[in-house]
Amino acid sequence: PIGLTYTQYVMFLVLWEKDGITIGQLCKKLFLDNGTITPIIKKMQKAGYIERYRNPEDDRVVLIYLTEKGQNLQQKVKDIPKKIISCIELSDMKKKQLYDILYKLLDGQSKK
Repeated sequence: PIGLTYTQYVMFLVLWEKDGITIGQLCKKLFLDNGTITPIIKKMQKAGYIERYRNPEDDRVVLIYLTEKGQNLQQKVKDIPKKIISCIELSDMKKKQLYDILYKLLDGQSKK
């Protein structure tokens, strides 16, 4: 309903947590490579959600910042996690186990 893909949504989650990060940091947080992230960033910039700037200290580094439109989107999507979790018919204990397993998998992937 808000016109975002899943990958765009999780990119916003990272940027709402820490705005002004490098593309490399974004890739690392999302476990995605630069070739996957770059076209998404371009689409988000074209839609007016983010801006890209070269780091003045190192021209090779690109920083990603949310625009006002990107910052305001956070309020519109704040209920998405609650809606997702309400679709999962698991006990609280099972939800916690699933959460723990997913993060163990992600942690294992980052050690490769």
